[in-house]
Amino acid sequence: MAGIGPVSKKNQFVERRAERQTALTDSANELEIFYNLCIGRVHFKSSSNTLYFVDSVSVPVSAIIHRVFKGFSQTPTIKQRYLDKHNLIKAAFCIQLTDVQFKPVLVALRLRGIHIEIT
Repeated sequence: MAGIGPVSKKNQFVERRAERQTALTDSANELEIFYNLCIGRVHFKSSSNTLYFVDSVSVPVSAIIHRVFKGFSQTPTIKQRYLDKHNLIKAAFCIQLTDVQFKPVLVALRLRGIHIEIT
């Protein structure tokens, strides 16, 4: 049976990767942002109030977003983004936040130990 091999249950490697700095600028496109995403790291593009992230069982970013929106009595619109124009290769998720929503979402993510990169 093929697989990815043993997966460490320790999050030390993931945490180190999430905390490393990237050289993304305001003009970074979605592909550059996707390349720098990982578990434990999200990217917030302040020019468009868009949050990019990957979801995992160990760091459920979408669940955190859903809980914050529940406090607003709203339902978030999380979109799947793709690497190709045919929508076959899944890349990451994104959500566009309003000026009222983005601060509580970012605070909730930071409280869960998620590294937030802002451009």
